[in-house]
Amino acid sequence: MIGAQCLDLFAGSGALGFEALSRGAAQVTALETDTAAVSALRSNAKLLGTDRLQVLQQNALHYLTQAPTKQFTLIFLDPPFDANLHERCLQLLAEQAWLAPRARVYVEAGMPLSSLQLPAGWKLSRDKRAGDVHYGLLEVAGNAQSL
Repeated sequence: MIGAQCLDLFAGSGALGFEALSRGAAQVTALETDTAAVSALRSNAKLLGTDRLQVLQQNALHYLTQAPTKQFTLIFLDPPFDANLHERCLQLLAEQAWLAPRARVYVEAGMPLSSLQLPAGWKLSRDKRAGDVHYGLLEVAGNAQSL
């Protein structure tokens, strides 16, 4: 994860993004719509003394429909489980040029990841479960590389 450019589509508390930064990510772009969560993310970044977290108060689906300004090597997809946003987000990631070569998408869901309809050419490379949470890594076929 050293040097990774990360996109956290549903940042919430920012746990995934802060963890990525602690493991050497170069930069994390965190998207969140909730005003209190955005304020907390910015405050925590300041408290930790990092300028490598960019917090945008923006809807993830709206963000993904825009023309990409950069590509990401690691994307965190952990939307509210009952919102049914996983497949739409994956489709938008596939349709646009958001993914850098050898990019991975880390997914958390309330259902087995094997039941997700993946974009053409994508595959589930790792799949685990902790309680009711299913999590794993997706990659575009032919992009195999260890993180």
